[in-house]
Amino acid sequence: MKIEKYNNIAIILHWLIAIIIILQLGCGLWMTDAIKNEETRKVAYEFYKYHKSFGLLILILSLTRLIWRFYHKPPQMPKNMTKIEIFLANSTHIILYFLIIAIPFSGWLMTSSSSFGIATMFFGLFEWPQISFIAELSNKEELNKIFNISHALISRLLIFLLILHILAALKHQFINKDKLINKILP
Repeated sequence: MKIEKYNNIAIILHWLIAIIIILQLGCGLWMTDAIKNEETRKVAYEFYKYHKSFGLLILILSLTRLIWRFYHKPPQMPKNMTKIEIFLANSTHIILYFLIIAIPFSGWLMTSSSSFGIATMFFGLFEWPQISFIAELSNKEELNKIFNISHALISRLLIFLLILHILAALKHQFINKDKLINKILP
């Protein structure tokens, strides 16, 4: 049986994760500067609370999407794609999956290794646990710096790959005219 488009669950997860990621990336870039400015610091602290909750939501949704993908075959690539294009598309998707899981996980590691000991409240509903073996380390400042740098670098790599992903989708829609984007539209 030939699959023409992604199923509704995959489509909803794709677009929900995409929207939250774009908002998270913009918010994260703003917060890193805003926290340093006395005039915007208070607002930035509030944004950090929601940034952590939305990051964890991305982690949950991304793991759900990955599991869903294992059990539900995606549609075939257009026939006019070359082997190298198919390889690049598949490789980019694998890296995107890795990054959208790695970024919130690195944020969780940052929070767990923070010396501030501020609890993460998941949208104010409950306290999200820290990673205990990280949180219980006595001298974790260096580890926290590594997680902070990792979080920032992985986020920038994701921005680059998202731009490539969007440009590739636009190329398929307007240059190749193979309607590839229709497979992920509701």
